[in-house]
Amino acid sequence: MTKDQKIWNVGRSRRIGSYFNRIGLPAIPNVHWLGPESYEYCFAGLRKNSILAVSTLGCLRSNLDRSLFIPGLIYLVNSLEPSMLILYGTLTEEIKRILKTNSTEYLYFPSEISEAMEAKNGNERK
Repeated sequence: MTKDQKIWNVGRSRRIGSYFNRIGLPAIPNVHWLGPESYEYCFAGLRKNSILAVSTLGCLRSNLDRSLFIPGLIYLVNSLEPSMLILYGTLTEEIKRILKTNSTEYLYFPSEISEAMEAKNGNERK
């Protein structure tokens, strides 16, 4: 997608969430970014100290993926200071450390893939 298309899609997502909130439906923004050049529009319109959601699916597969995801997560927790972060996918020790350092409360929902990998590695969830 072009940058204009990316900005349009982020704006569309924010408008839909705003509309849901206006008619009494709770909507939690799901935040995605591609790197520092996308922060300005990816984090635009998100309220400080609010509940936000982030998915790690596809964001931790390679060193390149991690190098784009981790700095964005740090930027998100430092600049928006979410009151709660909802995480879906895989929760790594590095992500836990970032959230702990920033005293960010979070709810974690593992994906079926991450649960299968944990079970395969002998780390079944209790």
